[in-house]
Amino acid sequence: MEIKINMMEAKIDTMEQYIKDLKEGQERLGEKLESTHGKVKVISDDVSIIKKDIFSVEMITANNWYDIAKIKAIK
Repeated sequence: MEIKINMMEAKIDTMEQYIKDLKEGQERLGEKLESTHGKVKVISDDVSIIKKDIFSVEMITANNWYDIAKIKAIK
């Protein structure tokens, strides 16, 4: 009986260590997730700025094409 109790206690100790390891891993993952979320926000903001810049370039290009067409029509 004593041997069985000792074995059960050893198994419980092992399980407690696994639970502790899992909790530590979960904390590390949470920290990594927070860090990643911040980086994604920065990238999202950068992409928005780039989209606006590309739109501006498209508008300027369209105006240039229009000006070129007018100059060709004058000649």
